[in-house]
Amino acid sequence: MPATLTAVPDPTHGRIQLVWTGATVGDTMTRDGLPVRYPPISSAAGTLYDYEAQPGRTHTYTLSGASATATLPDGGCDGAWYVHPTKPQLSMKLKTRWDQPQEWTAPGTIHEVMGSRPPLVTHTARTYHKGQVQFWTPIDLEDEVVALFEDGTPILINPPTCCTPVLRYEWTWGSLSARLAGDDVTGRSGWWWTYEYQRVGTPAGHIEKPDKVANTYAGVLADTACHPIYDKLADPIISTQTVWTPCGHPDYEDVLVTPHPHGAKP
Repeated sequence: MPATLTAVPDPTHGRIQLVWTGATVGDTMTRDGLPVRYPPISSAAGTLYDYEAQPGRTHTYTLSGASATATLPDGGCDGAWYVHPTKPQLSMKLKTRWDQPQEWTAPGTIHEVMGSRPPLVTHTARTYHKGQVQFWTPIDLEDEVVALFEDGTPILINPPTCCTPVLRYEWTWGSLSARLAGDDVTGRSGWWWTYEYQRVGTPAGHIEKPDKVANTYAGVLADTACHPIYDKLADPIISTQTVWTPCGHPDYEDVLVTPHPHGAKP
């Protein structure tokens, strides 16, 4: 029998549920032609969730010749989803201020050369931009916000399409601070949070286990099925051994390479 695939939006949790039957074990689920952040499927029937689907955008999923489309409702432009890469249960939709500063730095050195009026510049490409967002939450959500940011992973800011390009879909990493705020327009007291971030590349690797991003040094060492010696991972002989199979990667290079889920430039 041919494979079947259904995609069901779950706006309460900012995700799309994917259910399949009759699929070929070892095939990979794709979203808009790029792999969804999961290892190849290990059973002919199953369920997983896409937490990187962008609200307001229609995505097409494929698996073993079957396809399905789904659109996560944008829920209005009053906020964006802040998504944890390995603990999606911590992800939250937060009402966010959009009018925050952005900065593109230019790494380089200015050389004041004697005998030359204009200085010489040794430079390289500008970095990804740095930015800042602010959001307000009631007092009683303090623990939830801290839990989302506390283990220091990159955080996905995933706004609905109606907010872009004012706020963009991007992986970020940075510092979080808060100050006690007076009543908001509803008369409630709360926290004003400031997230100062550097835009970063999409975290590589799969969400294979809770609390683990596969491409981190700590993540590799935490998985006893993977080779425990970091300097041996680059050895081409290691890449051919079965030690890689439980890690979900055919070789070391695959640990480092994961396409951007929405096809944007990294």
